[in-house]
Amino acid sequence: MSKLATFLAVLSILVLTLAIACTSNEEGTGQAEPETPAVEETKSSRLDRVKESGVVVCASNDSVAGFGAVDAEGNVVGFDIDL
Repeated sequence: MSKLATFLAVLSILVLTLAIACTSNEEGTGQAEPETPAVEETKSSRLDRVKESGVVVCASNDSVAGFGAVDAEGNVVGFDIDL
């Protein structure tokens, strides 16, 4: 075998080994496990907190003219604010 063929064979083996190592999970089954968020049952939902407080707090961006801006009197006005 020529030096180029040997180099390509070794490079192919290294690439395949790296690809296999990067795609397997900790158990080594090669299948990705779905991530599920941990949810504490004692936490109240956001809706429950809004219902308790009786207030919905919203934020808006006032740096895009037309959608939100500060007028001469210091009031935030625009399309996003009207929603």
